[in-house]
Amino acid sequence: MKFSFRYLSLVVVLFAACKRTEIISPEAAYSPDSFARLSVSCQGPYGAYWNNAKKTLELRIVSLRPGNSAVLFNQQLSIQGSDIDWDARWVSPEECVVDIFDYGKGVNRDGHQISAPSNHLATITLRLNKSTGLYEQAHN
Repeated sequence: MKFSFRYLSLVVVLFAACKRTEIISPEAAYSPDSFARLSVSCQGPYGAYWNNAKKTLELRIVSLRPGNSAVLFNQQLSIQGSDIDWDARWVSPEECVVDIFDYGKGVNRDGHQISAPSNHLATITLRLNKSTGLYEQAHN
């Protein structure tokens, strides 16, 4: 019995070290009119999400209109950081803003920085193109 438990523990540890880590936002951001939902996910390297490394951030907006579950926006971005997080807010039903942060070494989540000059990595603005009905990344 001890041998099989140790073997199983070793397999679990090895599997966890090789698995690609994915963080999915537990709270989706709903548009003010409740007809669209933004979801954000971030995938880190295999077994090393918290390391300062390139990660894939995916932004997706889907329609919540009855009978229509179309994807209105889907984009993957490559981003460098250790503990990537984001804050999404809808300015209006036609515009959503996503701020991306790195809460890595030296940065507290309460906004007080220990040693890092800034933890803000990017701001992405998504706007509805009324002629296509899809959201596009705004280039300011």
